[in-house]
Amino acid sequence: MAKPPVDVEGLVARVVASLEVHAALPAAELRAIRKHLPALRPQLEERGFEVGTQVRRPLRAQLESLIADGFVPLKGIEKRVAGATAREVKAALQSLVDEGRLREVVRVVGPGFMSTAKAAAFIEQADLAELLRRLGNAQRLVKRAIAKKGAKSRPALIREELAEPLRTFLDGHTDAPVRATGLTQAIHAQVAASARPLRVPDVLRALGVGPDAGKRALLEGASAGMYGLEPESGMARLGSEDAAWCPEGPQGTRLSWIVAREERSR
Repeated sequence: MAKPPVDVEGLVARVVASLEVHAALPAAELRAIRKHLPALRPQLEERGFEVGTQVRRPLRAQLESLIADGFVPLKGIEKRVAGATAREVKAALQSLVDEGRLREVVRVVGPGFMSTAKAAAFIEQADLAELLRRLGNAQRLVKRAIAKKGAKSRPALIREELAEPLRTFLDGHTDAPVRATGLTQAIHAQVAASARPLRVPDVLRALGVGPDAGKRALLEGASAGMYGLEPESGMARLGSEDAAWCPEGPQGTRLSWIVAREERSR
């Protein structure tokens, strides 16, 4: 007796319903449909799911969602996503870092990752040597103030003398005229990966930043020569909501396009 045909639509609907609850298909459900995966794969992949030895929500999206709200330590990160091996997680993290979407950071608890949307929290590589120099100066000052054994003198330190040299780093500003923040690097990565000019509102919304922070980062990168900013060729094409994301240009125009340095003006 011939076996009844596989109900592909029904199985796909079951898998999709499960993945609305779980980040990856539970083991028992996966075993039940494994032999039908070749038939289900096209429809599942069309819906944005990843199909291999596992069926899961996209791994990169899982990682970005996990890290979106703050610091996530590297240790054990593979246990906080579903349906992926440690090797897959490592490769996906590196890809997101290379694209400027995530940033490797170091904390007292160890290394980990943060979204580049949190760029204001970072002290960049370009600033670390200066920070180390100022910390060294502060350390020498503290050593001079520590009372020597048997000495009658008990000098105090003035808080401001320690705070002032470090304030520019702790407040999120440095003396460097222009430096590439994580957000600026993320913008630059998108420009470098595209063969065409990019629309400012689309880029900033995709990075999950607000208009003010986004415009500051855009201008910072343009000033550093990382890319160029060009105005909209026809103001009627730029709605008021999109205009709010674009820095102001000459004669009241809005700089709504990001172009590679070698691009000619639009």
